[in-house]
Amino acid sequence: MTAVSPWHGYWCKVEAQQAVPIFATSGPYTLTMTEGWNLIGNSMRVPATVSLPAGESAFAYDTAAGQYESVLVLPPGRGAWVKAGAGEELTLTPSQ
Repeated sequence: MTAVSPWHGYWCKVEAQQAVPIFATSGPYTLTMTEGWNLIGNSMRVPATVSLPAGESAFAYDTAAGQYESVLVLPPGRGAWVKAGAGEELTLTPSQ
């Protein structure tokens, strides 16, 4: 992959901890999801509140605990998985 798109989440395998630059955008931003699991990302410089359809959850990986956790706020540059139906929408809104 040579380019990344705002609001999408990505897996990045590295040999050691390192900073990965992201290009900040502004929000709020509404995403239309596809059927199944969607990997989203916060492209803002501030935390983002995740507004989901009723009954849906966002899950981010907690490296300290070694497991996924349900989240409602994503720090800048962090991603989360959301399982959704085709055409469902979620909105990322600046928390600050």
